[in-house]
Amino acid sequence: MKMNKGLLPELKYKWHLIRIHYHQVLLEGCLDCQIKEKLKGKITYHKMKLENLSIPHYVNKVLPVKIK
Repeated sequence: MKMNKGLLPELKYKWHLIRIHYHQVLLEGCLDCQIKEKLKGKITYHKMKLENLSIPHYVNKVLPVKIK
């Protein structure tokens, strides 16, 4: 099966965005300091991956994600 060249980067972008939001929700309800640090590291990792994917037409549609 052939994939459109523009589809895979967009899927990766959406995946990392979903993971960021998922980890942020977990972070908000977390009480353990060690787990909070792990979650912050995961959020940072996925943000870095988003920055490495260059999809200018798609990036403009997404609101910036902040780490609390």
